Amino acid sequence: MRRFVVAAAVAKAAVVIVAVATDPCGPLRRSWREAFRPARTSARSLIIGAGEGSAGSRTLIQWIANATFRPTTVGHWLRTYPPQSAAGPAYRQAVRAIAALRPQDHASFDYTVFDHAGVGAILDTPVPQFFPYIFQSYPNARVILAVRNASDWVRRRREVHKVRAVRPFAVLDKPLLTAAGRWNPSRLRPDAIGDVLAYEAHNLLVRCLVPPAQLLEINLFEEADDAVRERITRFIGG
Repeated sequence: MRRFVVAAAVAKAAVVIVAVATDPCGPLRRSWREAFRPARTSARSLIIGAGEGSAGSRTLIQWIANATFRPTTVGHWLRTYPPQSAAGPAYRQAVRAIAALRPQDHASFDYTVFDHAGVGAILDTPVPQFFPYIFQSYPNARVILAVRNASDWVRRRREVHKVRAVRPFAVLDKPLLTAAGRWNPSRLRPDAIGDVLAYEAHNLLVRCLVPPAQLLEINLFEEADDAVRERITRFIGG
């Protein structure tokens, strides 16, 4: 009997090892689905820009909004594009509500507020910072992950957003607007190793949570513009 139990345990362990080897992101997805169960989900195929700012988000915003195959109002931080969009006030209200969240309120917030914001795509802060919550609330979303070399990203982030930008994962223990102060140059580590790691960890998290068919990864700094635009067109449904 003991041999049978041991053999069964070994066989079960072998199955787990094979599963992890073939799908290393499986445990993470299962853990997140168990940990966060949104009270409300939306069936909308919202376009979500999951990449951190300073990775080409402004270019991506214009390409999506001006796409001839499917013009879309894009929300980014406290602005909408095109600027004259009537969606502005509703979108800003949704963003401000998320930005004000305390860590203890993350799990109870209704992230489907974007259903009433008049936008077809959302990018930039606070979207990357709250991406796991937003994507779980929009399971049919199409996700565009704009990336770049991590060291170049950290350098650019420091140059352009010295105080207001939010370091990846900073909102896990502080409200977004409070966490933004962590980018004050006087308090940054000289080698920025932690910032590089946080950036790559964020991108890896997105790749793990989103099914391949719903994810488009682009690099606007290493790919030709025309090639990226064509991929975006196919992905969104042109």
